[in-house]
Amino acid sequence: VGVCAAGGIAWSSADSGRSWSLARAGTTTGLSGMQFADSAHGWAVGPQVLLATTDGGRSWLADTVLGARFDRKCVGLAVLSESLLFVSEDSIWWWADPVRFYTGARRIRRSTDGGQTWQTVDSVQLESVHYRWGASRLFFLDSLHGWHPGDHVPGNAVRTTDGGESWLPMPVITGPVGGLCFASPDSGWLTDGRGAIWATTNGGDSWLEQSSVPFARGIHMIDSRRGWAAGNDGLLSTDDGGQTWQLLPVADSLEAVHFAGSQHGVAVGRRARIIRTTDGGENWSADSSEFTSTLTAAFMLDSACIWSAGANGLVLGFGDRASGQAEPERLVRTLRPAQVMVRPNPCGSDVTIETSRVPGTELEIHDRAGRRVRRVSVPVGNGGVTVDLRGLPAGVYFVVGRNGGTETPVRFVKVE
Repeated sequence: VGVCAAGGIAWSSADSGRSWSLARAGTTTGLSGMQFADSAHGWAVGPQVLLATTDGGRSWLADTVLGARFDRKCVGLAVLSESLLFVSEDSIWWWADPVRFYTGARRIRRSTDGGQTWQTVDSVQLESVHYRWGASRLFFLDSLHGWHPGDHVPGNAVRTTDGGESWLPMPVITGPVGGLCFASPDSGWLTDGRGAIWATTNGGDSWLEQSSVPFARGIHMIDSRRGWAAGNDGLLSTDDGGQTWQLLPVADSLEAVHFAGSQHGVAVGRRARIIRTTDGGENWSADSSEFTSTLTAAFMLDSACIWSAGANGLVLGFGDRASGQAEPERLVRTLRPAQVMVRPNPCGSDVTIETSRVPGTELEIHDRAGRRVRRVSVPVGNGGVTVDLRGLPAGVYFVVGRNGGTETPVRFVKVE
Protein backbone atom coordinates (compact mmCIF):
# COMPACT_ATOMS: atom_id res chain seq x y z
CA VAL A 1 0.00 0.00 0.00
CA GLY A 2 1.20 3.50 -0.66
CA VAL A 3 -0.31 6.70 0.67
CA CYS A 4 0.59 10.34 -0.05
CA ALA A 5 0.02 13.51 1.86
CA ALA A 6 1.18 17.06 2.37
CA GLY A 7 4.50 17.33 4.12
CA GLY A 8 6.87 15.16 2.12
CA ILE A 9 7.00 12.13 4.40
CA ALA A 10 6.62 8.62 2.99
CA TRP A 11 4.97 6.01 5.17
CA SER A 12 5.59 2.38 4.32
CA SER A 13 4.55 -1.01 5.61
CA ALA A 14 5.57 -4.45 4.38
CA ASP A 15 3.25 -6.52 6.55
CA SER A 16 -0.24 -5.43 5.50
CA GLY A 17 -0.19 -2.49 7.87
CA ARG A 18 0.51 -4.38 11.08
CA SER A 19 3.53 -2.11 11.53
CA TRP A 20 4.55 1.15 9.87
CA SER A 21 7.94 2.73 9.19
CA LEU A 22 8.18 6.43 8.47
CA ALA A 23 10.93 7.81 6.25
CA ARG A 24 11.32 11.32 4.89
CA ALA A 25 10.75 11.25 1.14
CA GLY A 26 13.50 13.75 0.33
CA THR A 27 11.25 16.79 -0.02
CA THR A 28 9.55 19.25 2.31
CA THR A 29 6.58 19.68 0.00
CA GLY A 30 3.40 17.65 -0.07
CA LEU A 31 3.04 14.60 -2.29
CA SER A 32 -0.06 14.24 -4.45
CA GLY A 33 0.48 10.81 -5.98
CA MET A 34 2.47 7.63 -5.48
CA GLN A 35 2.62 4.38 -7.46
CA PHE A 36 4.85 1.31 -7.41
CA ALA A 37 5.73 -1.10 -10.20
CA ASP A 38 6.85 -3.79 -7.75
CA SER A 39 7.94 -4.06 -4.14
CA ALA A 40 11.14 -2.11 -4.83
CA HIS A 41 10.49 0.41 -7.63
CA GLY A 42 8.15 3.34 -7.06
CA TRP A 43 7.57 6.99 -7.90
CA ALA A 44 5.90 9.91 -6.14
CA VAL A 45 4.88 13.33 -7.43
CA GLY A 46 4.37 16.65 -5.69
CA PRO A 47 4.89 20.37 -6.19
CA GLN A 48 7.83 20.82 -8.54
CA VAL A 49 9.17 17.34 -7.79
CA LEU A 50 9.16 13.78 -9.06
CA LEU A 51 10.73 11.27 -6.67
CA ALA A 52 11.89 7.72 -7.35
CA THR A 53 12.85 4.81 -5.12
CA THR A 54 14.51 1.50 -5.96
CA ASP A 55 14.64 0.06 -2.44
CA GLY A 56 10.99 -0.12 -1.48
CA GLY A 57 10.74 3.43 -0.22
CA ARG A 58 13.66 3.43 2.21
CA SER A 59 15.33 6.18 0.19
CA TRP A 60 14.08 8.53 -2.53
CA LEU A 61 15.91 10.34 -5.33
CA ALA A 62 14.57 13.47 -6.99
CA ASP A 63 14.25 13.29 -10.79
CA THR A 64 16.52 15.98 -12.23
CA VAL A 65 15.93 15.07 -15.87
CA LEU A 66 12.38 16.40 -16.17
CA GLY A 67 13.44 19.91 -15.26
CA ALA A 68 9.80 21.01 -15.10
CA ARG A 69 7.91 22.86 -12.39
CA PHE A 70 4.97 21.00 -10.92
CA ASP A 71 1.96 22.09 -8.96
CA ARG A 72 0.60 19.46 -6.60
CA LYS A 73 -3.00 19.98 -7.73
CA CYS A 74 -2.28 19.31 -11.38
CA VAL A 75 0.20 16.48 -11.71
CA GLY A 76 -0.74 13.00 -12.92
CA LEU A 77 1.34 9.85 -12.56
CA ALA A 78 0.87 6.44 -14.20
CA VAL A 79 3.35 3.62 -13.57
CA LEU A 80 3.02 0.64 -15.93
CA SER A 81 6.23 -1.20 -15.11
CA GLU A 82 9.71 -0.67 -13.74
CA SER A 83 10.63 1.00 -17.04
CA LEU A 84 7.40 2.49 -18.46
CA LEU A 85 5.69 5.48 -16.83
CA PHE A 86 3.80 8.63 -17.77
CA VAL A 87 3.37 12.02 -16.11
CA SER A 88 1.15 14.97 -16.92
CA GLU A 89 2.31 18.40 -15.86
CA ASP A 90 2.16 22.15 -16.24
CA SER A 91 5.28 23.55 -17.85
CA ILE A 92 4.61 27.21 -17.00
CA TRP A 93 2.69 28.66 -14.10
CA TRP A 94 2.44 31.65 -11.81
CA TRP A 95 0.42 32.89 -8.87
CA ALA A 96 -1.67 36.07 -9.10
CA ASP A 97 -2.80 37.41 -5.74
CA PRO A 98 -5.28 37.67 -4.20
CA VAL A 99 -7.33 34.99 -5.98
CA ARG A 100 -4.33 32.76 -6.73
CA PHE A 101 -5.22 31.88 -10.30
CA TYR A 102 -2.49 30.34 -12.38
CA THR A 103 -1.92 29.29 -15.94
CA GLY A 104 0.12 26.68 -17.68
CA ALA A 105 0.73 24.88 -20.94
CA ARG A 106 -0.26 21.27 -20.23
CA ARG A 107 1.61 18.28 -21.57
CA ILE A 108 2.11 14.58 -21.07
CA ARG A 109 5.53 12.98 -20.92
CA ARG A 110 6.59 9.36 -21.21
CA SER A 111 9.63 7.43 -20.04
CA THR A 112 10.59 3.97 -21.25
CA ASP A 113 13.69 3.59 -19.09
CA GLY A 114 12.37 4.06 -15.58
CA GLY A 115 12.62 7.85 -15.58
CA GLN A 116 16.19 8.13 -16.83
CA THR A 117 14.99 10.01 -19.91
CA TRP A 118 11.64 11.58 -20.83
CA GLN A 119 9.91 12.31 -24.11
CA THR A 120 7.08 14.79 -24.56
CA VAL A 121 4.05 13.25 -26.26
CA ASP A 122 3.96 15.75 -29.12
CA SER A 123 0.62 14.54 -30.48
CA VAL A 124 -1.15 15.91 -27.40
CA GLN A 125 -1.82 19.63 -27.76
CA LEU A 126 -3.35 20.60 -24.42
CA GLU A 127 -4.73 24.08 -23.99
CA SER A 128 -3.35 26.65 -21.58
CA VAL A 129 -5.78 26.93 -18.70
CA HIS A 130 -6.86 29.32 -15.97
CA TYR A 131 -8.40 27.75 -12.89
CA ARG A 132 -8.21 27.85 -9.15
CA TRP A 133 -7.98 24.20 -8.18
CA GLY A 134 -8.32 20.70 -9.49
CA ALA A 135 -6.19 17.75 -10.42
CA SER A 136 -4.76 16.73 -13.75
CA ARG A 137 -5.48 13.03 -13.33
CA LEU A 138 -3.80 10.45 -15.51
CA PHE A 139 -4.82 6.78 -15.58
CA PHE A 140 -3.41 3.84 -17.54
CA LEU A 141 -5.18 0.49 -17.45
CA ASP A 142 -2.33 -1.27 -19.24
CA SER A 143 0.53 -0.41 -21.58
CA LEU A 144 -1.92 0.61 -24.34
CA HIS A 145 -5.00 2.22 -22.80
CA GLY A 146 -4.71 5.56 -21.00
CA TRP A 147 -6.91 8.54 -20.17
CA HIS A 148 -6.32 12.20 -19.30
CA PRO A 149 -9.72 13.68 -18.36
CA GLY A 150 -8.62 17.32 -18.40
CA ASP A 151 -9.89 20.06 -16.11
CA HIS A 152 -13.22 21.31 -17.51
CA VAL A 153 -11.37 22.80 -20.49
CA PRO A 154 -12.30 21.74 -24.06
CA GLY A 155 -9.37 19.99 -25.71
CA ASN A 156 -7.71 18.86 -22.48
CA ALA A 157 -9.58 15.56 -22.20
CA VAL A 158 -7.84 12.88 -24.28
CA ARG A 159 -7.37 9.12 -24.36
CA THR A 160 -4.98 6.70 -26.05
CA THR A 161 -5.33 3.10 -27.20
CA ASP A 162 -1.76 2.62 -28.44
CA GLY A 163 0.40 3.46 -25.46
CA GLY A 164 0.50 7.19 -26.08
CA GLU A 165 1.56 7.14 -29.72
CA SER A 166 -1.71 8.86 -30.62
CA TRP A 167 -4.48 10.48 -28.58
CA LEU A 168 -8.21 10.85 -29.20
CA PRO A 169 -10.43 13.63 -27.81
CA MET A 170 -12.95 12.97 -25.04
CA PRO A 171 -15.89 15.06 -23.82
CA VAL A 172 -15.02 17.31 -20.89
CA ILE A 173 -16.65 16.79 -17.52
CA THR A 174 -17.85 19.97 -15.81
CA GLY A 175 -15.55 20.78 -12.94
CA PRO A 176 -12.13 19.38 -12.02
CA VAL A 177 -11.70 15.62 -11.81
CA GLY A 178 -11.02 14.23 -8.36
CA GLY A 179 -10.62 10.52 -9.05
CA LEU A 180 -10.36 8.37 -12.18
CA CYS A 181 -10.40 4.60 -12.64
CA PHE A 182 -11.00 2.10 -15.45
CA ALA A 183 -11.77 -1.60 -15.00
CA SER A 184 -11.53 -2.42 -18.72
CA PRO A 185 -10.80 -0.51 -21.94
CA ASP A 186 -14.52 0.36 -22.12
CA SER A 187 -15.68 0.69 -18.49
CA GLY A 188 -14.50 3.67 -16.46
CA TRP A 189 -15.56 5.98 -13.64
CA LEU A 190 -14.56 9.39 -12.32
CA THR A 191 -15.58 11.89 -9.67
CA ASP A 192 -15.96 15.61 -10.32
CA GLY A 193 -15.65 18.73 -8.20
CA ARG A 194 -19.26 18.45 -7.03
CA GLY A 195 -18.76 14.96 -5.71
CA ALA A 196 -20.72 13.38 -8.56
CA ILE A 197 -19.72 9.98 -9.92
CA TRP A 198 -19.67 9.61 -13.71
CA ALA A 199 -19.37 6.41 -15.76
CA THR A 200 -18.52 5.47 -19.33
CA THR A 201 -19.16 2.19 -21.14
CA ASN A 202 -17.43 3.14 -24.40
CA GLY A 203 -13.91 4.00 -23.32
CA GLY A 204 -14.62 7.65 -22.58
CA ASP A 205 -16.46 8.68 -25.76
CA SER A 206 -19.42 9.62 -23.56
CA TRP A 207 -20.06 9.90 -19.83
CA LEU A 208 -23.24 9.50 -17.77
CA GLU A 209 -23.68 10.86 -14.26
CA GLN A 210 -24.50 7.95 -11.95
CA SER A 211 -24.73 9.50 -8.52
CA SER A 212 -24.19 12.80 -6.77
CA VAL A 213 -22.46 12.30 -3.44
CA PRO A 214 -21.30 15.36 -1.48
CA PHE A 215 -17.53 15.55 -1.60
CA ALA A 216 -16.85 12.17 -3.22
CA ARG A 217 -13.16 12.17 -4.11
CA GLY A 218 -11.09 9.08 -4.86
CA ILE A 219 -12.54 6.06 -6.65
CA HIS A 220 -11.30 2.52 -7.28
CA MET A 221 -13.03 -0.26 -9.22
CA ILE A 222 -12.05 -3.87 -8.57
CA ASP A 223 -13.81 -5.02 -11.73
CA SER A 224 -16.65 -3.83 -13.97
CA ARG A 225 -19.22 -4.29 -11.17
CA ARG A 226 -17.51 -3.93 -7.79
CA GLY A 227 -15.93 -0.71 -6.65
CA TRP A 228 -15.35 1.84 -3.93
CA ALA A 229 -15.38 5.62 -3.62
CA ALA A 230 -13.97 7.75 -0.79
CA GLY A 231 -15.88 10.77 0.43
CA ASN A 232 -16.51 13.24 3.18
CA ASP A 233 -19.03 11.01 4.95
CA GLY A 234 -17.20 7.70 4.55
CA LEU A 235 -16.83 4.99 1.93
CA LEU A 236 -19.27 4.19 -0.84
CA SER A 237 -19.49 0.73 -2.37
CA THR A 238 -21.17 -0.63 -5.48
CA ASP A 239 -21.72 -4.16 -6.76
CA ASP A 240 -23.66 -3.24 -9.90
CA GLY A 241 -21.16 -1.14 -11.82
CA GLY A 242 -22.14 2.10 -10.10
CA GLN A 243 -25.85 1.99 -10.80
CA THR A 244 -26.33 2.19 -7.03
CA TRP A 245 -23.94 3.15 -4.25
CA GLN A 246 -24.19 2.30 -0.54
CA LEU A 247 -22.65 4.50 2.14
CA LEU A 248 -20.49 2.84 4.79
CA PRO A 249 -19.86 5.39 7.57
CA VAL A 250 -16.67 3.66 8.68
CA ALA A 251 -14.70 6.92 8.84
CA ASP A 252 -15.27 10.49 7.71
CA SER A 253 -13.19 12.89 5.61
CA LEU A 254 -11.69 10.24 3.34
CA GLU A 255 -9.71 11.25 0.27
CA ALA A 256 -8.67 8.05 -1.52
CA VAL A 257 -9.24 4.30 -1.61
CA HIS A 258 -7.29 1.49 -3.28
CA PHE A 259 -7.58 -2.30 -3.41
CA ALA A 260 -5.19 -5.13 -4.25
CA GLY A 261 -7.53 -7.80 -5.50
CA SER A 262 -11.02 -8.09 -4.10
CA GLN A 263 -10.24 -8.67 -0.42
CA HIS A 264 -7.44 -6.33 0.67
CA GLY A 265 -8.03 -2.58 0.60
CA VAL A 266 -6.97 0.67 2.21
CA ALA A 267 -8.58 4.10 2.49
CA VAL A 268 -6.96 7.30 3.69
CA GLY A 269 -8.00 10.84 4.46
CA ARG A 270 -7.68 13.88 6.63
CA ARG A 271 -5.97 13.92 10.00
CA ALA A 272 -3.73 11.06 8.81
CA ARG A 273 -6.61 8.62 8.86
CA ILE A 274 -5.81 5.11 7.55
CA ILE A 275 -8.34 2.28 7.52
CA ARG A 276 -7.87 -1.20 6.07
CA THR A 277 -9.90 -4.27 5.19
CA THR A 278 -8.87 -7.88 4.62
CA ASP A 279 -12.33 -9.30 3.89
CA GLY A 280 -13.51 -7.34 0.88
CA GLY A 281 -14.88 -4.42 2.87
CA GLU A 282 -17.10 -6.34 5.27
CA ASN A 283 -15.01 -5.01 8.14
CA TRP A 284 -12.56 -2.12 8.37
CA SER A 285 -9.91 -1.50 11.03
CA ALA A 286 -8.25 1.81 11.82
CA ASP A 287 -4.53 2.42 12.16
CA SER A 288 -4.06 5.06 14.84
CA SER A 289 -1.60 7.90 14.42
CA GLU A 290 -0.65 11.13 16.14
CA PHE A 291 -0.14 12.84 12.79
CA THR A 292 -2.61 15.43 11.49
CA SER A 293 -1.65 15.81 7.82
CA THR A 294 -4.16 15.07 5.09
CA LEU A 295 -3.40 11.85 3.23
CA THR A 296 -4.34 12.44 -0.40
CA ALA A 297 -3.58 9.22 -2.29
CA ALA A 298 -3.26 5.51 -1.59
CA PHE A 299 -1.57 2.65 -3.39
CA MET A 300 -1.69 -1.06 -2.55
CA LEU A 301 0.59 -3.38 -4.51
CA ASP A 302 -0.52 -6.58 -2.78
CA SER A 303 -1.65 -7.71 0.65
CA ALA A 304 1.89 -7.71 2.03
CA CYS A 305 3.36 -4.50 0.53
CA ILE A 306 2.12 -1.16 1.82
CA TRP A 307 3.32 2.40 1.29
CA SER A 308 2.00 5.73 2.52
CA ALA A 309 3.03 9.37 2.85
CA GLY A 310 2.49 12.07 5.44
CA ALA A 311 4.17 14.76 7.44
CA ASN A 312 5.85 15.69 10.70
CA GLY A 313 9.18 13.88 11.24
CA LEU A 314 11.03 10.66 10.72
CA VAL A 315 9.75 7.89 13.01
CA LEU A 316 9.07 4.16 13.07
CA GLY A 317 5.61 2.96 14.00
CA PHE A 318 5.07 -0.55 15.32
CA GLY A 319 1.85 -2.50 15.68
CA ASP A 320 -0.34 -0.13 13.66
CA ARG A 321 0.90 2.90 15.59
CA ALA A 322 3.10 5.74 14.29
CA SER A 323 3.96 8.45 16.78
CA GLY A 324 5.36 11.81 15.80
CA GLN A 325 8.34 11.53 18.11
CA ALA A 326 11.98 11.63 17.10
CA GLU A 327 13.20 8.22 16.05
CA PRO A 328 15.78 6.50 18.26
CA GLU A 329 19.16 6.11 16.61
CA ARG A 330 18.93 2.33 17.07
CA LEU A 331 15.94 2.31 14.70
CA VAL A 332 17.15 5.00 12.32
CA ARG A 333 19.78 2.59 11.10
CA THR A 334 17.13 0.19 9.85
CA LEU A 335 16.21 2.72 7.16
CA ARG A 336 19.75 3.09 5.87
CA PRO A 337 21.77 0.83 3.56
CA ALA A 338 23.08 -1.99 5.76
CA GLN A 339 25.89 -4.52 5.55
CA VAL A 340 23.40 -7.30 6.26
CA MET A 341 20.89 -8.14 3.49
CA VAL A 342 17.71 -10.19 3.80
CA ARG A 343 15.79 -11.88 0.98
CA PRO A 344 13.04 -12.36 0.15
CA ASN A 345 11.35 -9.61 2.09
CA PRO A 346 8.56 -10.26 3.00
CA CYS A 347 9.41 -13.94 3.52
CA GLY A 348 7.63 -17.15 4.44
CA SER A 349 8.93 -20.21 6.26
CA ASP A 350 12.58 -19.38 5.65
CA VAL A 351 14.79 -16.44 4.82
CA THR A 352 18.26 -16.04 3.32
CA ILE A 353 20.65 -13.70 5.11
CA GLU A 354 23.74 -12.37 3.37
CA THR A 355 26.47 -10.22 4.84
CA SER A 356 29.27 -8.18 3.32
CA ARG A 357 31.37 -8.89 6.38
CA VAL A 358 33.83 -11.74 6.66
CA PRO A 359 32.40 -15.28 6.82
CA GLY A 360 31.92 -16.56 10.35
CA THR A 361 29.99 -13.47 11.45
CA GLU A 362 27.56 -14.19 14.27
CA LEU A 363 24.04 -13.04 13.42
CA GLU A 364 20.92 -12.86 15.54
CA ILE A 365 17.24 -12.47 14.70
CA HIS A 366 15.24 -10.37 17.16
CA ASP A 367 11.50 -9.81 17.40
CA ARG A 368 9.93 -6.37 17.81
CA ALA A 369 10.33 -6.54 21.59
CA GLY A 370 14.08 -7.03 21.21
CA ARG A 371 14.02 -10.72 22.17
CA ARG A 372 16.46 -13.01 20.38
CA VAL A 373 14.55 -15.72 18.49
CA ARG A 374 17.34 -17.16 16.33
CA ARG A 375 21.14 -17.22 16.41
CA VAL A 376 22.89 -17.79 13.10
CA SER A 377 26.52 -18.28 12.16
CA VAL A 378 27.47 -17.56 8.55
CA PRO A 379 29.83 -20.42 7.55
CA VAL A 380 33.40 -19.66 6.58
CA GLY A 381 33.69 -19.33 2.82
CA ASN A 382 30.01 -18.56 2.39
CA GLY A 383 28.52 -15.09 2.47
CA GLY A 384 24.93 -16.22 3.05
CA VAL A 385 22.82 -18.65 5.03
CA THR A 386 19.18 -19.79 4.90
CA VAL A 387 17.37 -19.66 8.24
CA ASP A 388 14.36 -21.80 9.11
CA LEU A 389 11.59 -19.55 10.49
CA ARG A 390 9.00 -22.24 11.07
CA GLY A 391 7.47 -21.89 14.51
CA LEU A 392 7.76 -18.11 14.55
CA PRO A 393 4.55 -16.07 14.27
CA ALA A 394 4.01 -13.67 11.38
CA GLY A 395 5.31 -10.19 12.11
CA VAL A 396 8.28 -7.84 12.02
CA TYR A 397 11.78 -9.07 12.85
CA PHE A 398 15.30 -7.66 12.82
CA VAL A 399 18.58 -9.26 11.76
CA VAL A 400 21.42 -8.01 13.93
CA GLY A 401 25.02 -8.56 12.84
CA ARG A 402 27.66 -8.06 15.50
CA ASN A 403 31.15 -6.81 14.69
CA GLY A 404 33.19 -5.34 17.49
CA GLY A 405 30.03 -4.43 19.38
CA THR A 406 28.51 -2.46 16.50
CA GLU A 407 24.94 -3.40 15.54
CA THR A 408 23.34 -2.84 12.14
CA PRO A 409 19.70 -4.01 12.44
CA VAL A 410 17.90 -4.91 9.22
CA ARG A 411 14.13 -5.11 9.30
CA PHE A 412 12.18 -7.88 7.55
CA VAL A 413 8.65 -9.24 7.64
CA LYS A 414 7.47 -12.83 8.01
CA VAL A 415 4.05 -13.51 6.54
CA GLU A 416 1.77 -16.51 6.98
